[in-house]
Amino acid sequence: MKLLLSFFSATLFGFSALAASAETKQLETYALKFKMVPKAFTISNDKEYLNQKIAIDYCNSKQTRLPSAREVAMFHAAHGAYGIVEVADLEKFLKNNDKAEVLIQDNWSVTIRFVKKDAPFKSLTVQTKLILVDAINLDGSNDTFYFSDEGYQSSEVENNWAWTSSASKRHPGRGFYWHSGVGGISLGDSSANPKVKASMAAQCVVDVK
Repeated sequence: MKLLLSFFSATLFGFSALAASAETKQLETYALKFKMVPKAFTISNDKEYLNQKIAIDYCNSKQTRLPSAREVAMFHAAHGAYGIVEVADLEKFLKNNDKAEVLIQDNWSVTIRFVKKDAPFKSLTVQTKLILVDAINLDGSNDTFYFSDEGYQSSEVENNWAWTSSASKRHPGRGFYWHSGVGGISLGDSSANPKVKASMAAQCVVDVK
């Protein structure tokens, strides 16, 4: 896990470069402790809604499971995205980098601007948006982190909006979902009768030993 976090931090914030070969291989191995089931489950009619509970129950009935928000973020990272930035790492970076500034911060995200050393005698001003994920997992554990899907590319799974198994700590009645084609993690109404009916899927995963 320590290696994984250092890889994300170095990629996103321009810390000292890492040797790509060994670190990248270990990152991929870590991320692939689970794999996506090829065919996602969807409800195609407009009378029913695949809410988060139905998605969780469906995957369990197939001897698979619904991935957590962190696992979905890890899947993004294994497919080109910046991925996960831990809260403590971001706070430390902002504190120790006098060229970094917070442009926008709200209950959902933080946008920061910083100077990244690109080459000797040259610098690059970078602006990036990080999504705040404040997850409660099925086992009751809390898991809060920042996430960026920038750079995500995936052809492994179908192009769907799909539920994670994680609920939001600060927003009762809402759960995290993601887009398997273009990336991104968002919050949606996890109840049986949402105000806006959207086409959602259960993108199950299986654990890999």
